[in-house]
Amino acid sequence: MQTNWFIIFEARGAWYIDNEGTEFGPFPSKRQAGTEALTIARTFGDKGRRSRVYMPDDHGKHQMIWEGA
Repeated sequence: MQTNWFIIFEARGAWYIDNEGTEFGPFPSKRQAGTEALTIARTFGDKGRRSRVYMPDDHGKHQMIWEGA
């Protein structure tokens, strides 16, 4: 099964969400971007694929914070 990824990243002092080339944002904080990414993944994720949300930790390494069918 293919996976639909939601990646949270920082650019130009703001936070964004990337979902396979579609960008959401800007958000003023990483936490707000994470909350919105979870909402988008749950509400609008591809029904035929698993969804995963990745957020950078304090060292910049992306960690999976949520996975849903």
